[in-house]
Amino acid sequence: IEVLFSDKRPFFTENQSIFDDALVKNESVFYTRRIGGPRDDNGAAGDIEAAVKVIGSAGPVNYGLFAAREDDADEVGRSYYAGRFVIPRGKWLLGTQTTYTERPFRNRTALVNAFNYDIKPGEVWRLVGQFMRSDIDTDSGDSSGLGSFNAIQYLPNDRWQFEFSLLHYDDTLDVNDMGYLRRNDLAEWYLSAVHDWTDFPEDSRTASVSMRAFATRPSNTDGVRLMDNISVMLGQNMRSGSDISLRINASLAGYDDLISRGHGLVYLKNRFNGGLTYSTPKRGAWRKSVGVEVIQEGYEGWGMGLQAGLTWYPYEKLNLDFSLQPRQSRDWLIWIVDEERLGSYSRRNITGRVTANWFPAERHEVRLNAQWLTIDAEGRQGY
Repeated sequence: IEVLFSDKRPFFTENQSIFDDALVKNESVFYTRRIGGPRDDNGAAGDIEAAVKVIGSAGPVNYGLFAAREDDADEVGRSYYAGRFVIPRGKWLLGTQTTYTERPFRNRTALVNAFNYDIKPGEVWRLVGQFMRSDIDTDSGDSSGLGSFNAIQYLPNDRWQFEFSLLHYDDTLDVNDMGYLRRNDLAEWYLSAVHDWTDFPEDSRTASVSMRAFATRPSNTDGVRLMDNISVMLGQNMRSGSDISLRINASLAGYDDLISRGHGLVYLKNRFNGGLTYSTPKRGAWRKSVGVEVIQEGYEGWGMGLQAGLTWYPYEKLNLDFSLQPRQSRDWLIWIVDEERLGSYSRRNITGRVTANWFPAERHEVRLNAQWLTIDAEGRQGY
């Protein structure tokens, strides 16, 4: 699965909300990091020759128009176009978005159309959804794909929130020329419940408690059942400024159709993961956190990890974060491309991070970040 990165370039972040149609977390037909991303010919960063964005309204319609062109767009650069139209009303919203991408080096064009809705039939109910179609034109042939997401939300009060959704992506749906989709070939239902407790007496050490519970049942479009997932997260905020969080996750036995990189299905047993984290209140110029986790990431082995964090506030507008996360696992399961088989490794790794955040003036921020990772792994078993 491709890694998703957020965009930091002001032109692609300011006044960009009109193009936001992401109903499934982080997924959208317009992903600005594509523009100026790795070139099709050599993988180096593409240079942007020009870009323009127009945002406005005409009567009841809000609109956004976008176009960008990379250098050498006639040969290796790419051209991007997007149009978004939204009709908002008090109890409902309808929107459409169309993107078009030209990639001459690959002799490829991609047209994506999306339609989304947001309807509030009552005070406690909400219906949201999106339908997508992709049309890809290449020298080797044309393809089209469909996708849909529909959800119903129930919010009886400000403490409870429930959601049930259905998702279906064809195995030919492809929006990633200009958008971001974690994967296609997926049919999934999702159920979540959120509850917040805030009515603690004033003399209680607890300020609030939150609970998040999620369950998913995925399969691919061939009907192969993938691993079901159940997660529960609890968080407790104390009046002193400290907080405690607990996470429990279970991935139930099923198939993984991605880990082998297209070489077949892999059946995995139940996997369980959990973690507990505690953060102290700020005392003087320091705040600390500690955590422990138990993991299963392979076929049958267990592992564990620790986390230690320290934040230093030398003065109000500057803070420095230090964190260290050692982890050891007896069963790190990965696909070995050259050997076309799975390998189980005994792994030890340490992740470290140092971050400095400085706010010299209003609307000004300077951030420096250093991160490193060390891994020592020994092969145990091949499959």
